[in-house]
Amino acid sequence: MAAAPTARLPAGDVERYHAAAVELAEETRRIVRPALERGFDVKTKADASLVTDVDQAVERRLRELIARWFPDHGVIGEEYPPTQPDSAFQWILDPIDGTEEFVHGVPTFGAMLALHHRGAPVVGVVDHPALDLRVDAGVGGAPTATGSASGWPTHPPAPRPSSP
Repeated sequence: MAAAPTARLPAGDVERYHAAAVELAEETRRIVRPALERGFDVKTKADASLVTDVDQAVERRLRELIARWFPDHGVIGEEYPPTQPDSAFQWILDPIDGTEEFVHGVPTFGAMLALHHRGAPVVGVVDHPALDLRVDAGVGGAPTATGSASGWPTHPPAPRPSSP
């Protein structure tokens, strides 16, 4: 059986990508928490799913950081078109997984981030701040789960519907 493409990545690179993924999750928390406290705008997408200005702000910020830290990496996100789709490295972003839950104050929303190299997973982070749960892993490493008393609001102010 052939080795996965990520087997050729130096361990130091995987550690650096893992640290970046965790920092991206932290940045997501820094954007989401104040939005829960002040409120946010909600729109309905063409596929009838909801999107908030927070989803969009998080994805824009994560794309900005990825472009700064790893200019040759591509990004596949939920809210905007792919960038550098031919790159061997692709960050896959769902800035707020569970937007319906986020909008309705159900604390099961979170961010999901992953980095693939030539289609194989390198690192991933699933972060659910209101549940105070983060699970992350790099290839070859055991997943870790972390949590502490978060104090996150679980019932955000009512979302502001966008005007047509």
